[in-house]
Amino acid sequence: MLGGVCRETNDNFLYVVPAVSPEILVAKINLTVRPGTIITMPLSYASEKLIRQLQGANYTINVLEDNEHLLLRKVELALKLGKKPCFHIHNNMGSYLCEYMWRERLNGKDPFEQILVDIARYKKG
Repeated sequence: MLGGVCRETNDNFLYVVPAVSPEILVAKINLTVRPGTIITMPLSYASEKLIRQLQGANYTINVLEDNEHLLLRKVELALKLGKKPCFHIHNNMGSYLCEYMWRERLNGKDPFEQILVDIARYKKG
């Protein structure tokens, strides 16, 4: 899955991609993201080839450490502050992204009612 959220406008996108390759990622990013945008990605996606292709398309790239390092830093910070660490590990990030996108599009509608509408639409189609 490839997804993104604009910090200024909350515009978002989500693509199901068959594989995480630089060519596929760059093609989808070029469809959705304006040149000159700052793109933040996990270290595991940040191959040299991908970074070169995105920079060549006029994007600025920020690379974050993978979840294990971020998780360790959260625990260390909580312990340093004398707090009990509290966090969730999301092993199924695709499902969480899909749910986030769905909730963003509710626009104040009742979630339960919208689920029923979505199920009915799915069964028809």
